[in-house]
Amino acid sequence: MIALESLFLGLVGAAAGSAAALGACAYLARYGVDLTSFTSANQYFATSHVVRARLLLPDLAAANAVTLLTAFAGGLYPAWKASRLNPVDAINPK
Repeated sequence: MIALESLFLGLVGAAAGSAAALGACAYLARYGVDLTSFTSANQYFATSHVVRARLLLPDLAAANAVTLLTAFAGGLYPAWKASRLNPVDAINPK
């Protein structure tokens, strides 16, 4: 039950992170980051001094997979510890 709870928390975190990433990437894809003050003397910029974001689905899926695996791995030790407790001792406060 503890491992499933940590997996659920990871799922909520992945959903919130994906929503924030989609919003940030949509904003940065439209407006971009202007690097003119850093690159005005650089002759090797062939296109534009504005860097725009592009969100790729495999990158989003990989970030969500890492989030879920980390959340699940973080819940394994507490789940193992709880499985070794006597239920009567776990319920009664000391």
